[in-house]
Amino acid sequence: MVMRTYTTGLSLRHFPMKERGVVKKRLAAIVQQLSDENFKHCQKYANEVVNHLIDLDIDNHCIMDPLPELNGGRGKYGVNELMKRIGVASNHLHSGYHQLLTSSKGYIDRVNKLREIFEFMNTNPAEFASWILWQRSTYANKLFARKWNVSFWYVDNLMRGVHKKYFDNSIIPCFLRDISKTEFIDAIDLVLNEFGDELTDRQKAFVIKLKKLKTMDLELFFIPTGWKYLKEWISNQGHHRSWMSVLRAVLVQVYLLDYRGMINKILTAKVTELLKIPFQQNIKNTKKQNISYQMVSGPKYVVRRENNKKSLELMRTRGYFELSFKFLEDRWKDAIVVRVYPSRKMRRLLNKFDNKIENSIDNNIKLRSMVVLPPKSNVVDIQLIFDGDIDDFVATDHLKHKISVDKTKVMGIDLNRRGEYAVVSNLDVSMPQEILEQSRRWDVVLENIAHLQYLQDKTNNSWKQKIYEFQMDALYRRKKNLRKDYHIRLANLVGQQMVSSNTETLVIEDLDVRTYGTRGALAKAVEGMADDTSLYAREVLAVRKFTGRDVELKKVSAYNSSRIHVDCGGILRRDISKNQYDIAPCNRCNKMVNTHKNAAIYLVRSTKP
Repeated sequence: MVMRTYTTGLSLRHFPMKERGVVKKRLAAIVQQLSDENFKHCQKYANEVVNHLIDLDIDNHCIMDPLPELNGGRGKYGVNELMKRIGVASNHLHSGYHQLLTSSKGYIDRVNKLREIFEFMNTNPAEFASWILWQRSTYANKLFARKWNVSFWYVDNLMRGVHKKYFDNSIIPCFLRDISKTEFIDAIDLVLNEFGDELTDRQKAFVIKLKKLKTMDLELFFIPTGWKYLKEWISNQGHHRSWMSVLRAVLVQVYLLDYRGMINKILTAKVTELLKIPFQQNIKNTKKQNISYQMVSGPKYVVRRENNKKSLELMRTRGYFELSFKFLEDRWKDAIVVRVYPSRKMRRLLNKFDNKIENSIDNNIKLRSMVVLPPKSNVVDIQLIFDGDIDDFVATDHLKHKISVDKTKVMGIDLNRRGEYAVVSNLDVSMPQEILEQSRRWDVVLENIAHLQYLQDKTNNSWKQKIYEFQMDALYRRKKNLRKDYHIRLANLVGQQMVSSNTETLVIEDLDVRTYGTRGALAKAVEGMADDTSLYAREVLAVRKFTGRDVELKKVSAYNSSRIHVDCGGILRRDISKNQYDIAPCNRCNKMVNTHKNAAIYLVRSTKP
């Protein structure tokens, strides 16, 4: 079973046009009141809930003490037990208890993960020194990301948060002393001694850089803390970012003895010194937080609705279901009745018809819960959380459209920046006009955002600045929707090519491109790339379901794929300034080559022995 979340707006189409604006504002005020009440309640009982879950006072726990098993039941039974323990609450605060229970279980999970990380760092002091200096241990991040089956950035954000809370509060100082040239060279020798005689190509390149480092004149009177500042420092020294790992290895050896004793202080630190309890009030940041309102209730609560089973039945038969909202102090006769319509795709998934028996449902999708999101610019959205088999959520209608392509068993795709060559395969398929139109609309939205940003910066009128901010928020939502639709269309195009060419294996670049640390045009180009592997994994699943063939997804390294000419083995001379990036000349055969199609063919050939 899998869980899928779909976000949709609350419809006011059944209200007269002249009343919709007033109703929209009143609805947003009601949801905001629910959010405020829940946040106050969560803030008040956060410590009690955490203590209730582990049966001990969290403030007395050392970070290395294993936390006991969670007590209590699951779902509404755990919430009811929590209400009895803390005290009976009003009906509308039942949602607040769900928020507390969910957040506190996640908090305890993070505590246990943090204990595993520091157990590892206790036996790997070099990684601990790297974390102290630059808030990141790349090796530890990759190791635990694989172990817990989470992203690299989840572990990175966890460790950054701990570093910020512990050192910014001056519990122990993060200090840097001046180092001498002799000490720096000695550290290089220590790193060189760790390498044996038989080295890989990457290790040989690393050793060469270490030896060059001995002869370089570096500004050692200033060593930056923080990963971002380390990268800027290396760039200011005139070196490529590939030197980061070299300098990091050397500087860790320099400061290793300074930080070796610090690990014991952190291992004996209290849990609350390293991780803040959820909803715990921050004295520095008194800004009110908005939280979503989980509708755990039936007709007797503040948001009146049918139960999940009835709501799902209404969506299938009538096309929508209704919700009633009111202020805490109002009567039900003054409630606002809104409608929830599922998306077009969700309607197709909920209403799958059998060819033999009309109106029969052939899937097992169930509505698990509903969550009302905090209002943005008086717009209230709701999340519908569904449970079902993974096949139930796979749409295959777009695969009925056939494309005229050659037959092939292995298909490779090259992923690039948004535009004509966003996704290029080894087949002769041009980008459809409808996808190029989506890209054009995206450009229009970006231009409008930049223009509004210019007007906002130019004026000193606070009222106009607020208006521009509201308009930009709407455009950012539009941009987000266009980006999502654009990437899905690209993945669907890949699926259509797979079906039409009878592909058995889809080869894709093993990329993990992020906008973290990038700015300007590069960040925009990376954001537009359809490099989400899960989209193509889902498309492969759809092709399997549609064709009945056992289609395979294979990820391979993209190294040199756009550089080496697959026909003659020459080097493609790509130069943006000469407009020779997409179509570049080969230095051996002098042909003008489509570098993206060349990369797709290279990926296919790299899978063969």
